[in-house]
Amino acid sequence: MNPKEWKPVRNADSSKLEEGFRVYYGPKDEEMNFTENVIYFIQSVDWTEPWIVSLVIFHIFLVTFVYFTRKMVNVQTILFMLLFGFLYLTERFNGWAMENWETFATRPYFDKNGSFITFMFSFPLVLVEIFILINFLRIMSDLLVKVKRAQFKREANAKKEVSKKKD
Repeated sequence: MNPKEWKPVRNADSSKLEEGFRVYYGPKDEEMNFTENVIYFIQSVDWTEPWIVSLVIFHIFLVTFVYFTRKMVNVQTILFMLLFGFLYLTERFNGWAMENWETFATRPYFDKNGSFITFMFSFPLVLVEIFILINFLRIMSDLLVKVKRAQFKREANAKKEVSKKKD
């Protein structure tokens, strides 16, 4: 049964109705393993829709921008906070997109659980946030090493000064 040919059936037994839903909405999650779920998701999305292409380009640009600004702590800090703001507003945007998907999409991708927006928008942002955090930890550890070296130099110079005064 082709999903485009699917029509709701009244007074049908539950097995036929369940089969119709499975053909229209795809197999149930418990019937597929993780790999099959990912493949089904990738095949279900129309990757040529302009807003999805724009979203993918945005993520590519964001990763590139984060990589090239990795040594600019102030820029990374502002970006970190901005991305957290985006993550905070994701639930509200999902609610708006659930009601108004016809204005920008050809299919109703958005559900009340937020599965689609989580995978397509939030998950990549969280990965970028993790990269920024790891970068912050690297910068802080480098700074700690510099401070400790300067402290050891100062202590060594102070010892030399004390030994010169004694002589």
